Amino acid sequence: MLTNYPTISIRQLEGVLGFSRQGYYQYWQRQAEQVSHDEVILQLVKTIRQDHPRIGGRKLYWLLQEAFLERAGPPVRNKDGPG
Repeated sequence: MLTNYPTISIRQLEGVLGFSRQGYYQYWQRQAEQVSHDEVILQLVKTIRQDHPRIGGRKLYWLLQEAFLERAGPPVRNKDGPG
């Protein structure tokens, strides 16, 4: 939005689109994290495909599951939740 309308401020967008300034910045932070995550996955796929260029999608996913779990980290318990 700001690339198409560089003179509009975040405050004006808040009123027009109905989201907060914090929400705007959180959205862009999530987008940056997603791009970073996608780049890591693509690099892992390229590494596997160098050795196994004809590997299928299911097997590729199966091989990458461990890397996905390592990247996600251990499960986090919610202190406010039940139990």
